[in-house]
Amino acid sequence: MSLPTPTHGHLYCRTLYVAEDAAELVTVEYDELGAVTAARAALEPDAPLLHEDAGSNVATDRTFSFGPVEQRFRDAAHVVTGRYDFPRYSSVPMECYSVIAQWNEGDGGPSVEAWANFHGPFSMVR
Repeated sequence: MSLPTPTHGHLYCRTLYVAEDAAELVTVEYDELGAVTAARAALEPDAPLLHEDAGSNVATDRTFSFGPVEQRFRDAAHVVTGRYDFPRYSSVPMECYSVIAQWNEGDGGPSVEAWANFHGPFSMVR
């Protein structure tokens, strides 16, 4: 019987007993991190950062508007405002999201051609 080749971060033992003995020698120390349990609280300036390198808990911020939105609100007979919170939601797609892209060097300069099964390509463009 051949044993798998150890890879980065993985060790293999020849028997369960050796593994159990080795596990008793392991000490794990945790640094307690702050927790945020609501999305709006995660936006506060003093909220713990999920990824410090990002500098913010905002993953993306996109605003779409079409036409003179502010003017339409001023002209409206009634305007209803409110603050709405939604619980955390995770969906499981039946099909995977994918993008295939090809870099092109052309006479007009470099470009990227992308094919995607995403139905909102306007939000992919930067």
